[in-house]
Amino acid sequence: MQFSIAIKDLPQELSQLREGAVYWLGVDHYSDVLMLFRQILLSVDASCRAIAVGPEDLSDTFSGFPDDQGPQDLRFYQMTGLPARALARLTKDLERALRPRKRLVLLMLRLDHLPADAGIAQRLLTTWAEWAEHSGCTLLLLAYGGRAVEYSLHVMSLNDVVSGAARLKSLATGYQYQVLHWRNELGATGSTELALEKTGLGFVVTQDRVVPDRPHTDQQRFLLERPVLEGAPVFMADGWQVFDERDALWEQALRSSAATLVFALQADDEVEVLAKMLHTLRKQRGPSLVLVVREMRRILRGHDEQLLLACGASMVIPAGTHLSRFFSLLDSTRGQQYARKLTTDLDSLIAGRRPEQVRGIVSADQFTHYLDAVAGRMRAGISSGILVALTPVPGLSAAQALTQVSLRRYGDVACQIKGVAYVFLFACQPGFVEVALANAFRVPFKEMFLQHRAYSSAVAVEEQSAIIKRESALASDQESKLLMAQGTEAPTGRSSESTDQSGAKPIFQPLLQSLKLEASVLCTQH
Repeated sequence: MQFSIAIKDLPQELSQLREGAVYWLGVDHYSDVLMLFRQILLSVDASCRAIAVGPEDLSDTFSGFPDDQGPQDLRFYQMTGLPARALARLTKDLERALRPRKRLVLLMLRLDHLPADAGIAQRLLTTWAEWAEHSGCTLLLLAYGGRAVEYSLHVMSLNDVVSGAARLKSLATGYQYQVLHWRNELGATGSTELALEKTGLGFVVTQDRVVPDRPHTDQQRFLLERPVLEGAPVFMADGWQVFDERDALWEQALRSSAATLVFALQADDEVEVLAKMLHTLRKQRGPSLVLVVREMRRILRGHDEQLLLACGASMVIPAGTHLSRFFSLLDSTRGQQYARKLTTDLDSLIAGRRPEQVRGIVSADQFTHYLDAVAGRMRAGISSGILVALTPVPGLSAAQALTQVSLRRYGDVACQIKGVAYVFLFACQPGFVEVALANAFRVPFKEMFLQHRAYSSAVAVEEQSAIIKRESALASDQESKLLMAQGTEAPTGRSSESTDQSGAKPIFQPLLQSLKLEASVLCTQH
């Protein structure tokens, strides 16, 4: 059973706790210890057995866990009597009360309860370490108050007794988490610092990891998902490894520091999942890890590719790249450092990829409402798109032209007002406007329109939205006045004639004509 500090986005080699070992974490404030206690207990597997020990009854503080979170077997113990005596008898009392084996033991410890004499404190920690090794339990000490953070430096010198020492320091701008030394099944790690913030759900890493300047041992390794090889029987040289399952590649990636990892992107619904995986890897493993995405078929819009790159991808290889070229590109990435600024607002970035569930021809009011929403997201840098204004050729109305449009992707919408057809292409790049229009219309769009103007910035889109609103209001006012002059009411239902959502009749109407038939005589010759 593996346990963890459970701080979100904390690298595994800095968070995993090994069986039969003692770890120390010094914290400034009691409230932060309670938050860490809860965060750790919520993160453990349901099959885990845990013990929480403190100077007071903690059962009320940590009751009410969700049914699907936290250990099923959680025992609470309160230290009573003189603190020095209670700590000295801690392991004996646990053996007598429960005889724990292979459990996670969380000990909330006020620093002034620890023996002031350094020699006595060291003997106490040694006793606990020997008990942990014998029982197979993992003991995590969360010390708080007074000089608990500074005292962690003294604990660091006891690295032969304590397997890990870290401290969480409260700052005016957040929190600093400093690992002094840490040993677990993944190896040993020296001094590392990260910035944290405290949220409603617990502590989370907010800073890209600062990795000490030391040589990497896995820079020559290439780890690939099997689909990226396109079924080719490729001989794998030393250091090359192919994985049939992404989960297996993921586990290996969490132990890598400068290897090249290649993920296969095979479907649109994988983009967001892969973006989150890349973001976690980049945040945990640092800038030296090379993360490559190979598109197996044409899936990605330009916005999708930018999402993957912003989430930590070193390179995105497009679909259709020949296998030999693919290997050449892989070789060129070796030793590269990720130089981009890793996004800190992953959820908003992913949300910007998702268009609203609207498409096709809509009313002018719906169109401008949608434009205003998208423009706001464009201003925030979490979405993109192109608004195109198209002027029809003489003799063809904008409404008639739009009968030939087919917008199948969500986020692509169109409307017409005052003789101009407007089309918004979600996540389209400026260089691909004509390609997108050619795909959107059933007939060549250049035969129906004299000109088209593209607007790609949030400001330009908002300006055009305002123009459409004015034209729509003017058109509605003119229609109302005309109806009043005629003494008629505005129609409340749809015409029985064949129309599309723009209210225009199709350009091409079938014409029914009678067919004259002449009688003929079939003669047979005898």
